[in-house]
Amino acid sequence: MIIKRFLNSTVRLPLAAYRLPLLIICILFLQMPSFAQDEKDPIIVNGDQLEYSQLRREVTAIGHVVVTYKESKMICDKAVVNMLTKDCLAQGRVKLIDPRGEVEAESMLYNFNTRTGELLEARIISAPMFGGGSKIQRASENEYIIENGYATTCSYDKPHFKAGAKKLEFYPGDRVKAKGVVLHIGSVPILYIPGLSKSLKDTIMPLQIQPGKSGDWGYYALTAWRFNLTEKIKGRILFDVRQKLGTAQGFGLNYNNTPLGRGDFKFYYTNEKPKDPLADGSDEFERYLVRWRHIWQISDSDKITTEFYKIKDSKIEHDPLANFLKDYFYREFEKDEQPKTYFLYNHIFPDASFNLYAQKRTTTFFNQVEKLPEASLIMPAYQIFSSPVYFKTNTSFSNMKNQGIATIPNDDMISRFDTYNQVFLPLKFSFLSVNPFVGFRETIYNRDLVSDSAQERSAFYSGIDLSTKFFRTFGNNLRHIINPAIKYEYISKPTVDNWKLVPFDEIDALERESKFTFELTNILQRKKNDKVINAALFRVSTDYNLERQQATGKGFSDIDYDLELNPLDWLRFETDAKYGAKEGYFKEVNVDLATRLGNNFKDRSFTIGHRYERGGGKAMTSQLIWRINPKWKFRVYERYQFAQARSRGFEEQEYSVSRDLHCWEFDLTFNKSREHGSSIWFIFRLKAFPEYEFDFNQSYNAPKTADAN
Repeated sequence: MIIKRFLNSTVRLPLAAYRLPLLIICILFLQMPSFAQDEKDPIIVNGDQLEYSQLRREVTAIGHVVVTYKESKMICDKAVVNMLTKDCLAQGRVKLIDPRGEVEAESMLYNFNTRTGELLEARIISAPMFGGGSKIQRASENEYIIENGYATTCSYDKPHFKAGAKKLEFYPGDRVKAKGVVLHIGSVPILYIPGLSKSLKDTIMPLQIQPGKSGDWGYYALTAWRFNLTEKIKGRILFDVRQKLGTAQGFGLNYNNTPLGRGDFKFYYTNEKPKDPLADGSDEFERYLVRWRHIWQISDSDKITTEFYKIKDSKIEHDPLANFLKDYFYREFEKDEQPKTYFLYNHIFPDASFNLYAQKRTTTFFNQVEKLPEASLIMPAYQIFSSPVYFKTNTSFSNMKNQGIATIPNDDMISRFDTYNQVFLPLKFSFLSVNPFVGFRETIYNRDLVSDSAQERSAFYSGIDLSTKFFRTFGNNLRHIINPAIKYEYISKPTVDNWKLVPFDEIDALERESKFTFELTNILQRKKNDKVINAALFRVSTDYNLERQQATGKGFSDIDYDLELNPLDWLRFETDAKYGAKEGYFKEVNVDLATRLGNNFKDRSFTIGHRYERGGGKAMTSQLIWRINPKWKFRVYERYQFAQARSRGFEEQEYSVSRDLHCWEFDLTFNKSREHGSSIWFIFRLKAFPEYEFDFNQSYNAPKTADAN
C-alpha cells in the first residue's frame, strides 16, 4: 500500500536525502509489472535535490547534477530526465563527456540512447580540434552540425584564431568541413576561403606562408594552400614571390588507398625574370618541373612502382652552372641530383621473383643510361629436391643506351643477356658454419665497343664462406658476442676482356679475381626493460687480392672500420673510417657524438661531428638545441671547414629561436652560408598540424643509434 501511494504521486524528498542516488528509486519501481523490462544499462542520476514523477516517468535533479548512462556522463546545474525515452533537458554549465570528446553548453536537449541532440551556446572539445557556435546539432555520435560557429585548434574559450562559417560539419577525431569560411585572428577577419575540408588525421597545415629574405632571392614569400578533393585525394596550390626572380606557381596532388594505389604529382612553373641579367644580356628564362611518383600493390605477389621527372630549364643554355632543381628545391637536389624516370613491375613467386624495369631519360641535360627494358628473374635459394644442396640464379635481359655520359662513348643501343647460376652447400661442423659454392656466368652482347659483331663472354666462379659465433654472458644483463667470418672467392679470366665492352655497370667491368674477404664483428649487448640493446659494436673488414686488379691492384685493399657506442641512454657515439693499406693513411673518417641533455633530443641536446676526406674536405659540424623553459627554445647549427683547399672558415651558420604561443609555434631563423649568402625567415606553425611544406632549416644528421625522440 505504501509503495502504491508512492508511485501514484509526485514525491519531494526531504533535505536530508537530497544526495540519495535515484538508482534506489529505480530499483523499487522496476519491481512493478508495468516496468518489468530487463534494463541492463540504467540511467543513474545524482543531485542535491531529486524529484520523481511516476505519471511522466521523469526525474528532475537540481544542484551538482551528474547523469550517467553507459560510457557517457553529463554534468550540469539542472536536468530533467525521462527514464523510458532517455531524453534529457539539461541547463546551466552543461558538460557532456563521452569517448568522442567533451561538449559544453548553456542548455542541451539530448537523448542518451541515440546520442543525438541540440545544444545552445555550445563548445566542442575534441583535441586537436575545438569548435563552437550559437547552436549545435548533434546528428549522430560522430557528427556535429554547427550553426554560426567556428573551428579552431586553440583550446581557449576565446581562441587566438578561428575559421568561422554559417554552417560547419564537425566529425570529432576525423575531419571538419565548411563552405564560405572566414579566417580570423582574434576577432579580426583576415582571409576568405570558399571551402574547407580538413582531415584531423593529417598533420599538415592547410594554409602555409613562408616569408623571408635571402641573398639569391631577395625578399620572398612562399605560400601553399592544401585542400581535400575527396577522402583519398588531397591537393595543394603553390604561389611564390621572389623579389630578384619574379613569381612562380604550381599545384600538386596526393592520393592514397585508391583502387590503383597511392602516389603524388607536382607541377611547378616560373618564367624567371632576374633583376640582374646574365653576361650575354639574357633576362628571361622558362623553368619548370613535372614530377609523378606512384606505387600500386596489385596483390600480395604483384607490385608496380614508377617515377616520372621532367625538368625544363632554358637558363642552362646561357649559364652552364644553372640548376633548376638546386635553385628551387634544394632538399630534393641533395637526395638525388639527377632523379630518374622509370617503371618497375615486380612479381613474387614462391621461390623466385620477376622484375620488369624500364628507364628513360626525360630531362635532356641529365647524364643517364636508358634501359628499354630490363627483365630479370631472381631465385635467391632453392633446395634441390630433399638434398642439402641449394641453387640460386640471377638472369636478366637488357636493352641499354648511353644518354650523355662522357665515360660511355657509344650512344647506340646495346642488348645484353646475362645469367649467373650458383650451387652451394651450407654445412655445420661443430661451432663452424661452412658454405662452399661454385658458379658460372654467361653474358651475350649484340655488339662490343668497337664493332657490330656479337660477343659471348663466360666466367667461372668458386669459393667458400667460413663463419662462427662465440658469446659469453656476464651476470644477467651483459653479453659479449664475437663473430669472425672469412670468405674466399675466385673468378676465372672472362673469355672477353672488359675493355672491349661498353661499361654500363659492374657486370661489364668483370675481370679475373682471386681474393679473401676478412670480417670481424664484436658486439656488447645489455638488457633494459626486457629489451636487448647494443651497448657497443665494432666491425672491421678488408679484402686481400691475390690477383692484380685494375682498380685496387694486388694485396690488401682498403680497411673499413665501424664503431658504435651506446653506453648510456643519453649518450651516443659513432665513427666509421676507411684506411688505405697500400697508401698508409686514412682516406675517410667520420665521427659523430650525440648527447641528450633533457627528456629527448628535440628539447635539449648537443651533437658534434667531424667529416674528413683526404685531398678533399675536413669539416666539423655541430648543433645545440636548448629549451630554456616551456615557452622558449633556441638552436645553433654550424659547419666549419678546416681544409685550406676548400677555403678555410665557416661554410654555414644558422641560429633559430622558437616561441610557444599556446596553440602556435613561432620560429625565427637566420642563416649565413658561403654559397648563398645571408637569409632570414620566420614560420608560424600550428602545434596540432606541425608538418610544413617548406623546409629550409639545416639539421645535424645525428648518429643512426640516436634516440628517435
